[in-house]
Amino acid sequence: MVLIEATKTALEAAGFVVTLQIDDTYRSTQDVEADRSVRQEARVAALSDKSERKSAAAAAAWAAEDRAVQALPPDGQPILIGHYSERRHRRAIERAHDATRRAIDATDEASAVAGRAEAAALTTRVRHSPDVIRRRIDRLEADLRRFERARDGHTRTLFSDSRGVKHVDTFEPATGDYRERVLTEIDRLTDQIAYWQGELAKAADSGAQLWSADTVLVGDRVRYWSNSWGTVARVNAKSVGLVERRGRLPYDQINAVADSAGRTIRLVAGARTVTEQ
Repeated sequence: MVLIEATKTALEAAGFVVTLQIDDTYRSTQDVEADRSVRQEARVAALSDKSERKSAAAAAAWAAEDRAVQALPPDGQPILIGHYSERRHRRAIERAHDATRRAIDATDEASAVAGRAEAAALTTRVRHSPDVIRRRIDRLEADLRRFERARDGHTRTLFSDSRGVKHVDTFEPATGDYRERVLTEIDRLTDQIAYWQGELAKAADSGAQLWSADTVLVGDRVRYWSNSWGTVARVNAKSVGLVERRGRLPYDQINAVADSAGRTIRLVAGARTVTEQ
């Protein structure tokens, strides 16, 4: 709101008449994501079309460059200083250089647009990839717990003294306008979590391998990152501990699992299944 008011003030100072109409009605996550997908698909399509046009322009520029080079005197003939052909020869070289520069620039531009098109397509794929969705849900659930603590009130232990007595901070439940904002945030986060949990369930139904403490066992070999393998030493709620490395490996970073006998493990209808002897 501060930014909106500052913008309004700046526009009015510049001589504009500004009327504010603010609609803060919450839109469901399903509606927001549907609109986002439509916009992103349109962006990808537009960039793909532009990439094709730029590629065609680059091909035409290289064809023009080839014609300009072919127009040069044959066999790398040097410029004959003082000869009547000198001026024509220099112009031909200049045209060839210019054509080459235009072709290179057109190719660079086509490559840049193609990269933008690929990046736009990748953005959608990454946003809806199961691993990213799992991490998003974790963040949303952490935010939800924070607002629920604000709604209900909570205590926080600061330290325990030498007598074993805990010293705590006490936070009273939210009241008034602040409570209304907290409740609004809880509703928003609950809606977002439900939506993304539904998307994750769809991914699982489509064969996504969503590893968890129920499907990874101590002694399993797991592949993570690009092609690193480790042996599971501990199974935790959100991660596993490996024999070969310190720290914890989140389940969303596991790419493949094999049992202690080296057999490939897959999740079929959510159940741990041996698929290779």
